[in-house]
Amino acid sequence: MNTRALVLSVMALSVLACGGQTDRTARLRAAEHDHAINAAERMVRQDPTAALAQFAAIAADQSYPQRDRLTARYRQGELLRTAGQLDGAVGHFQFVADSPDIELSGMAAYRLARLQFEARGDYEGGRAALLEVARSRPDTLGAVQAIKFLVRARPQDPAHSAWLIPSLDGLAQSSAAIAPAAAWWKAQVEVHGTKDLAAARASLRAFVARHPENPRVGSALWLLGELLCLEKAWDRAASVYDELSQVEPDRGWFIGSNRERRVDDAILKSGRIHLHRLSDARGAIERFERLLDEMPLSILADDAAYGLARAQAAAGRSGEARDALASLMETYPHSRHGDAAKAILDGAPWPKTTPKGVESSLQLGAEGRP
Repeated sequence: MNTRALVLSVMALSVLACGGQTDRTARLRAAEHDHAINAAERMVRQDPTAALAQFAAIAADQSYPQRDRLTARYRQGELLRTAGQLDGAVGHFQFVADSPDIELSGMAAYRLARLQFEARGDYEGGRAALLEVARSRPDTLGAVQAIKFLVRARPQDPAHSAWLIPSLDGLAQSSAAIAPAAAWWKAQVEVHGTKDLAAARASLRAFVARHPENPRVGSALWLLGELLCLEKAWDRAASVYDELSQVEPDRGWFIGSNRERRVDDAILKSGRIHLHRLSDARGAIERFERLLDEMPLSILADDAAYGLARAQAAAGRSGEARDALASLMETYPHSRHGDAAKAILDGAPWPKTTPKGVESSLQLGAEGRP
């Protein structure tokens, strides 16, 4: 190897060695930072004063990434708010709100507005500030939190609800990321605040049409069905539950969910409505059989099996009804319908009562939850 090649080889090895050392140093520093942050978080419940000091040290240490330092400032604000030191809390939240970090600044702006509304007792200014967070930072979690807080703040105050609905409607009509949340919470206010059920139905239907991929579609359709049951609009309610039962299987809330979580509830509810409210035994049979075929492991499968037996009896298929009861007892030996099935097989008459699940479970008066 000539001298030039040897020198180049040594230089290359030196660069690699330095680079490796730099990477190792960076990894060690990041691990130290993570340890310090986790230690501060663990102190929050046990020793808030020590946690406050630790977060202050992190916020002041320029070796930490900017986001870690901002998070530490935000946590200082939360701890001071809990301790009743509002001026100190405001200072930290304001610092974060003025930062370029979109998510953290949005949450800090929300906390400032909530302090004004809640801790300072400034209802007019606070609600305006919360609404401004949603309008000016529509792509952040802080905006969603601001809307939720406004809805839950005074659920029984008609004047507050009347003020809130047009504001939410404006956000719902926008193209911003906040639009689905605004539409959902507007419907909640219409149901539980103003109790304008016709407006709520229209809002829920518009929500489903405009945001068909939103994870709350299933909840919106369920609530729409419950409103229709409350008004005894049984045929329309059954259609809504049928629609819900067809919601795409990847719209569940959780990673790995293989179906919308209310599908089996919707099929069962539609079957019961067809049987007990629409006198449509065939329609009921179709829905109960679908639930048993597609979701035999559902917690509601035994309810569907018992409903199927009752529907077959109503359709005049006494033999099939008895077979269904026998199958129920064999397949679901611990079912709450077991005693009734045995009694009928022993000669007792079919019950004339209607299952509780047919009527609306909606309770008006308290603000709705997602």
